[in-house]
Amino acid sequence: MQYVYTLMWLVVGLLLIFQLGRKEDKVFYAAGAFFLFLAGWWGTAAFTKLNLFHGTWGWILRGVAAVFLLILVPPFVKKYRRERSQPRQEPPEDMTGVDCVTHEYEDEEKQKGKKNYEAENRTNN
Repeated sequence: MQYVYTLMWLVVGLLLIFQLGRKEDKVFYAAGAFFLFLAGWWGTAAFTKLNLFHGTWGWILRGVAAVFLLILVPPFVKKYRRERSQPRQEPPEDMTGVDCVTHEYEDEEKQKGKKNYEAENRTNN
């Protein structure tokens, strides 16, 4: 089962670094590094059969997790508050079927008829 966790932490870390870190915010690089650390920790425990989750090793893992939490929580809170303070933007209106000149809505049947009519006129001319 530890092999599954190792693979899971590895995939999550890589996704955070290469997908969200590049597109969203640089704080995801640190989050990805934490998950890569977890992948290494679980992988070491799985391959060496050492018990790294109890005793001194367990406290080291808890300490590293606490340090990463102290590093990662403030930027996420700051980003959350910044997004909450901005006014909500309305989603763009769906303009499918709206005539740009008259701003009247045309149903799909009228649109198809108009396209067929225009296509027939092009072929007849």
